[in-house]
Amino acid sequence: MHPQSSPWGLGRAPSTRHTWIWGGWVGETEAGGAPAACPACPRAQVDASGAVLELPQGGCPWKEHVLALERALALPRPLQLVLFPDRSGQWRVQSVPTGPHTFQSRLPLPEPWRGVRDEALSQLTGIPGCVFVHASGFIGGNRTREGALEMARRTLAQRHGEGVQSG
Repeated sequence: MHPQSSPWGLGRAPSTRHTWIWGGWVGETEAGGAPAACPACPRAQVDASGAVLELPQGGCPWKEHVLALERALALPRPLQLVLFPDRSGQWRVQSVPTGPHTFQSRLPLPEPWRGVRDEALSQLTGIPGCVFVHASGFIGGNRTREGALEMARRTLAQRHGEGVQSG
């Protein structure tokens, strides 16, 4: 497999029977059984940082798979954010949790955005189509994929000390 064909930017799958990735899929198997998986876009195609995973089909449980794969692959740069569409067709950007059973986020959305909604959030961020950012910053929403991706990129920029632009 070509290294860029994996959502992890690596050309190998973990050598366990429990988790696997192949050709843009994230999933889990049970003792040789059929995989339970969801499609994922290669990290480098979503954002050059490699810190954002996109699940273009949405609707699949991803947290435990992501954490297990990161452990199995010993990734040098763990994921920070996940993009996915919700059932209404809007998009979400969600921080990867620090562990499987915690509410702590690796990279919460910026503090000034938290608890702000709709047009007020779009004006604050300078990003059209904003819907909300949860008060804890673990998740935010936008009407479009591009808007949610921009929210993710600005969140990453803040982590790197580049600041968060506002309108």
